Amino acid sequence: MMIRIGIHWRGLSAVLAVLVSLSLLVAACSSSTPTTQQLQATVKSSTLSVTIGSTGTLTMPHQAKLTFGSGGTVEQIAVKKGDQVRADQVLAKLDSSKLQESVVQAQDQLAKAQEAVADAKNTVTQAARAASVADAAASARVNLRQAQQSLSIFDRDYSFQVAQAQQAKAAADIALQQAQQSLDGLDEEYKLQVAQAQQAKAAAETSLQQVQQTLDDLDPEHELQLAQAQQANAAADTALQQAQQSLDGLDGEYGPQLAQAQQANAAADTALQQAEQSLASLEADYAVQLAQAQQAAAAAEVALQQVQQALDGLRREYTLQLAQAQQAVANAQIALDQAQSNLANFSARLSVQGGDASPLQLKQLAQFQATVSVAQATLDQSQNTLEQVGGGPDPLVRQQRQTAVDLAKANLQQAKDALAKLQGGPDPLARQQRRNAVDLAKINLEKAKDALADLGGGPDPLVHQQRQNAVEVAKTNLQKAKDALADLGGAPDPLVRQQRQNAVEVAKTNLHKAKDAVADLGTGPDSLQRQALQAKEADAQAKLKVAEQNLAEVEAGPDPLTVKAAETAVRTAQSGLNDAQKLLDQATIKAPYDGIVASIPINQGDSVTGTTVIVQLVDPTQVEINATVDEVDVLRVKVGQQVDLTVEALQGLQASDLIALIGGSGTGASDIAGRLGGALGQGRVPGGAVGPRGTPVPGATAVPGNAATAPALQLTALTGQITSVDILSTTQSGVVTYGVTVSVQVPRGLVLRQGLTTDAAIVVQRKESVLVVPNQALRVSGRNRVVTVLLADGKTEERPVTAGITDGSNTEIVQGVQEGETVVYTRTSSSSSSTGRVGGGAVPGVGAFR
Repeated sequence: MMIRIGIHWRGLSAVLAVLVSLSLLVAACSSSTPTTQQLQATVKSSTLSVTIGSTGTLTMPHQAKLTFGSGGTVEQIAVKKGDQVRADQVLAKLDSSKLQESVVQAQDQLAKAQEAVADAKNTVTQAARAASVADAAASARVNLRQAQQSLSIFDRDYSFQVAQAQQAKAAADIALQQAQQSLDGLDEEYKLQVAQAQQAKAAAETSLQQVQQTLDDLDPEHELQLAQAQQANAAADTALQQAQQSLDGLDGEYGPQLAQAQQANAAADTALQQAEQSLASLEADYAVQLAQAQQAAAAAEVALQQVQQALDGLRREYTLQLAQAQQAVANAQIALDQAQSNLANFSARLSVQGGDASPLQLKQLAQFQATVSVAQATLDQSQNTLEQVGGGPDPLVRQQRQTAVDLAKANLQQAKDALAKLQGGPDPLARQQRRNAVDLAKINLEKAKDALADLGGGPDPLVHQQRQNAVEVAKTNLQKAKDALADLGGAPDPLVRQQRQNAVEVAKTNLHKAKDAVADLGTGPDSLQRQALQAKEADAQAKLKVAEQNLAEVEAGPDPLTVKAAETAVRTAQSGLNDAQKLLDQATIKAPYDGIVASIPINQGDSVTGTTVIVQLVDPTQVEINATVDEVDVLRVKVGQQVDLTVEALQGLQASDLIALIGGSGTGASDIAGRLGGALGQGRVPGGAVGPRGTPVPGATAVPGNAATAPALQLTALTGQITSVDILSTTQSGVVTYGVTVSVQVPRGLVLRQGLTTDAAIVVQRKESVLVVPNQALRVSGRNRVVTVLLADGKTEERPVTAGITDGSNTEIVQGVQEGETVVYTRTSSSSSSTGRVGGGAVPGVGAFR
C-alpha cells in the first residue's frame, strides 16, 4: 500500500529561502562528515492516521445575486459592502408609492368582484328575493280579486237597487190608478171606499191580530232570550275556566320551551363546529388535490416519454428488420450459388467418366439437386420477406404509436393545466363560502344563546300578563252575561214594545221613500265610480302580471352567464392583485439567509431594471474546497472521510519564529536545514510547543514525539469532510487526477476568504490508542520485521514484531512489544566542522530530512 504524505511547501517558502541561503553560507566555510547517533524511543499509546495529501482553493458555493425583479428608482440601500446581515434583513428598497396604490386598487376590484359573485350565487339572498317576489305576486292577486269584487258588487248593488225602485214605483202606479179611478167614479168610489173600508177593517183586524200576536209572542221571545243569556253565561264561565287553565299551564309550557332552546343552542354549536371543520378541511383537501395533480403530471410525462420512445423505436425496428431481410437474401443467394456450383461440378465429373453412374452417384446427384431446390426456395422466401419489409414500417403501427404520443401529450397538458390551477391555492370563492357558513353558524349560535338566556329567567312576563288579562276579560264577560240574565228576569222590555208600535207607523212612509228612490236611480249608476273601479281592476291586473314574471325569474335561479362572468371577473381581479402584490413585495430586497455583503454595484437614486444586480450576498459559513487526487489514491477516497486542512493564511507560526529557532541552536546551519526540511516534508514544524530557551511558539499545538525528538507543531487549522468524488477523470501532461469536493467546518467567529490556498490531508485510516514506534526503529531480519528492545539490565534484545499502519514517521506495533518499553535504533546524519560556525548548540527535537 502506497502512503502519500501531504507536504506544506507554500506556507514556509520564505523560510526555505532563508535556509537555502544559510546552507550555501555554511557550505562555503565547513566540511561534512557522516555521523551515527544512537537514539531511544519509548513505546507509547497514540493516535495514528494514514492520509492522502492534496491541494485546493476555498470556494463559497452559497452565493446570491439579488435583484428587485421589477424596474424603478432605488429609494434606499440599507447596507454597505462588508456588512454582516441576518436572514430577512432589509437590504434595499425601490420607490413603492405607485406600487402600493396599485395593490389597493387591485384589492378594491377583487372585493367588488367577490361581492358580485356572492350576490349572483348567494342562495340566502335568492331565497329572500323569491319570498319577497312571491309575496308581491300573492298581494297582487288579492288586490285584483278585491278590485274585481268591488266592481261586481257595484254592478250587483245597482241592479238590486233598480229592481227595488221599479217594484216600489209599480206599487205607487197602482195606487195612483186607484186614486184616479176613485176620482172618476165618486159613486163607484164610495162603493169602493165602503168595500175598501170593509177591506181595511178586515186588514186592520188582521193587522191588529198580527200586532197582538207579536205582543203575545214577546213572552216566548223573552224566554228564548233568557235561555240564550243562560247559555252565554255558561259559555263565559267556560271561557273563564279555559283562560285560567291557560294561565295555570304557562309554567308547564315553559319547561318544553327551555328544553327546545337548549337543544337549539346545542344544534347551533354543532353547526358551528361542522362549519369550522369544513373550513379547515378545505386546506387539507387542497393539499391532497395538489399532491395528486403533481403525481398525475409526473405520470403523464413518463407516459409521454414511453410512447415517444416507442414511436422513435419504430424506425430502429424497421431498419433492423430490413437489414436482417437483406442479409437473409444475400445468405440465400450464396447458398444457392454454392449448391448450383456443387451440382455443376458433380455433373461435370459424371460426364468425364463417360459411363453410367453408379447408384451412389445417382443418390449424390439427387441430393445436390434437392439442395439446389431448397436453396432456391429459401432465396424466394427471403426475397418475398425483403419486398414486404422494403415497403417501410407498417402504417397502422406507426399511426397507432403516433396516436398514443398525441394522447399522452394531451394527458400531460391536461395534468399540467390541473396542476397550474391548483398551484394558485384553494378556490377563494369556496374558502369565502365556508367562512360565510362559519359566520352564519356563529350568528345562529349567538341567537340560540340569547334565546336560552331569555328563557333562563322564567316564563315571559308579557305572555303571563296577556293570559292574566284574558282571565279578567272572561270574568267581565261572565258578569255581563249575569247582568243580562238579571235584566230579562221580569217582564218584556217596554222600550221594545214601543219600538214595534213605532214600526207600524214607519211602514206608512215607505211609499214616499220608494218614489224618492226611483227618482234617484232613474239616471243609472254613477259613471265616475264605475270608471274608478275599472281602472283599479286594470292596475291590479298589470301589477299581477309583473309580479308573476318576477317570480318566474327568481324561481329559475341565478343566471349562469352572470355567475360565470362574475367568477371570471374575480379571477381577473385576483390575478391583478397577485401581480401588483408581487411587484410590491419585489420592491424590497431582504436577505435570504445570514451572510456578508460582497458587493453593491449600484447607488441610491439609480434607475434599475428587473434584472439589475443590487446586492451580492455570500454565506461565509458554507465553505468548500475543490481539490484533486491522482489515480493511485482515488479508490481509497470515499464520501464522508475526514480531511485535515491547512490554510496558509491561518498558520500561527511566523517566519521570525523559525529564524529564532535557527539562531538559538548550537548545531550547524546545514543540519538545522535538513531537519527543518524533514519536518516540512511531514507537514510539521519542528521545535515542539516551546521554542529555543523555553519561548512559546504562537498558535502552535504540541503532538506526541519521543525521547530523542521533541514534539512537533501541527499546522492543521481546520477540518472538513468529503462530500463528493468525481467519477470521471482529468488528464493533464499525462497525469490522471480526479476531482474531490470537501465541505469545511468553519469555527464560529472565523471569516474566511474565497480563493485562499489550502493543503488537504484526507484521512483514509485512523486508529486511536495504538502502540507506536519511530519508523527508523523497525528493521528487516530474514522474513521478519524486528525492533531492538532495551532491557532493564541495560542489555538489548532483538524482538520480532507485527506492524500495522504507518503515517510515514511512526508505525503501529500490533504485537511484540509492551507500552512503556524502550526501543533503540541508530540514525546516520552529516556533522559539520567549520571555522565559522553559526549558532552554538543543538536544537532539541529537530529530526533529519526524510
